[in-house]
Amino acid sequence: MGKWLSSLVLIIAGAAAAAPREAVPIVFAKGLFAGSAMFEINGKSRLLREGKTSPEGVTLIEATPKYAKVEIAGEVKTLTLDRSVGSSYEPPPPPVIRIKPDENGHYTAMGRINNQWAEFLVDTGATKIAINSFMAEQLGIDYQDGVKVDIHTANGNVSGYLIELDHASIQGLRVNNPDALVIEGRFPHMILLGNSYLSQVSMQIEDGIMILQQN
Repeated sequence: MGKWLSSLVLIIAGAAAAAPREAVPIVFAKGLFAGSAMFEINGKSRLLREGKTSPEGVTLIEATPKYAKVEIAGEVKTLTLDRSVGSSYEPPPPPVIRIKPDENGHYTAMGRINNQWAEFLVDTGATKIAINSFMAEQLGIDYQDGVKVDIHTANGNVSGYLIELDHASIQGLRVNNPDALVIEGRFPHMILLGNSYLSQVSMQIEDGIMILQQN
């Protein structure tokens, strides 16, 4: 019996070793958008949103109009239009964001917090990204696990919660793990993009236009 079991183990091990490895999918980027991308994977068209995985095992990590980051077989690859995985290509240029002021001279922009759409008001006087509690709940942020602090306002004292976001981004200009402050109530009325984000990017004003890019 012992010899029979040993032979069986060897047969199974040999079969496992001889089993062919699953081929890595051939992936082309056919359409790039903010938050989603169209791919051709092994000859089939697949539309993926950030965080989703195709039946072939391709996961879209990040998508911008210029490039897409995907995970395939445990490796992260960056694709541009009509560039397949494994082919030679130039890395995509870092994004340069230009924001025009509104009629009040404020700089606002659409972006993402933890992959959820959000509208930002750039505030260089804010030390952190500031979000009211109603917006935080809409964004799915579990802020009550954060550090509770007292905040003094013109209308009295309110509670706030110091947290760390997974990431914040504007048009592909992403900052990972920025600090944020969630304030109970409906103030501020917009999400303030403070220095926990702005200090991680390059910012300048040219002819009234705010320009953000990687450091």
